[in-house]
Amino acid sequence: MDTRTLIVALLCLAVGAGLGWFLAGGGAEHGTDAGHLHTPEDPAAGGAEDPVLDSATAVEANRAKALDDAEETIRSLSAQLEEARAQVERLTADAEAGRLAGGKTEAAETRYRGGRFEKTLQAVDWEEAGQALSRMTPLMGEVLTSRLEGKQLPPSVGDIQKYNGALVKIALKAQQEGIPGSGANGSFTHVAVVANLVHATLKHAGLPLSAAQEEKLAALADELLAEDEKRLASYGDDTLAVSKLIDETSIKDRFYAGVDALVSDEQREALHPESLRGRCSYDLFSSGLVWAQHVAPQRFADKEQLAAMLVAQVVQRYGLGGDRKPVVEEVVAAWVAALPRELVEQVPDDLEAKTGALRVSRVEAAARAQQRAFERLLQRLPADDPAAPKLRAEAMVAVPLHTP
Repeated sequence: MDTRTLIVALLCLAVGAGLGWFLAGGGAEHGTDAGHLHTPEDPAAGGAEDPVLDSATAVEANRAKALDDAEETIRSLSAQLEEARAQVERLTADAEAGRLAGGKTEAAETRYRGGRFEKTLQAVDWEEAGQALSRMTPLMGEVLTSRLEGKQLPPSVGDIQKYNGALVKIALKAQQEGIPGSGANGSFTHVAVVANLVHATLKHAGLPLSAAQEEKLAALADELLAEDEKRLASYGDDTLAVSKLIDETSIKDRFYAGVDALVSDEQREALHPESLRGRCSYDLFSSGLVWAQHVAPQRFADKEQLAAMLVAQVVQRYGLGGDRKPVVEEVVAAWVAALPRELVEQVPDDLEAKTGALRVSRVEAAARAQQRAFERLLQRLPADDPAAPKLRAEAMVAVPLHTP
């Protein structure tokens, strides 16, 4: 993954929700625009005689216009990012030197040693990390507000890139040193890492943890670190990638919830303000940083259209056409029918629809529905079907967004 997409998906923010393939690598592999979703008009969706076509034509026209608008937004964002790039390159050199703001600060301090990860954690400059997180969080709010109001991104985008660069160093180092997790963001959000980030961020924000809070934080980290080790040891070759993601983020969300419970209201706001809390890419203390690497929003007008889109994508990605397509259609029909009301009837809020700041709860619900669907599909396929390992390895999550 390009390091510019780590920690926060900054370069993707201009696109917003609803653009992109459900299945990993779809655009590149099939020679199709990666920003275009399959619709019932696609040949793989059932042909011109498909009754869904008439109801979807207007929706597709609206989608085409939305794509044009998004392309214009992307061009505008690209120009702004080009202006910031020279500054980012200079600041990257500063970050590599070990400090963001210039001048000397006190030595890095590892508060939570994290068992077998102690050596890696001790090599991290937690002072720099706390500085980056405490300064970056309010700037993320500025970006979110600008995008929500349809304005140009603020100059603080350059500062976000600077601070994000410092965090990327930690994420990549953690991943390279074997701290487990899905991608670099998964390593960055590992319980042993986050325990230190909580301490460092609040310290730099002028709201340090008390001795009692430190003790509770360490106990919580010990408990969930042990649970995570058991989780990793429990997997077999047949375990779905999406199942691993659900398990990983569930443990991390319990840790974040435990942190929220032991800190004060003011400390909680410093870690992740309520306006950003639980939002993929924007909440820097949530599993949304993990999910942001795996979400593929699916805009749809009604359940029939959503089912047709998913059938087309599953058939194409895994080569499940021919006499196996009816099985796919059955499984997808059950998949869509079982989706919670939140995903198929409620219209996304403005933050999700206009900025792509998906709620973690929405993504998790979508992941669990996809998990059950893939398990059913694997049960219906022969054990040696060539599609089976691809289904098990799929780490992208189709996240429905009802946009009538």
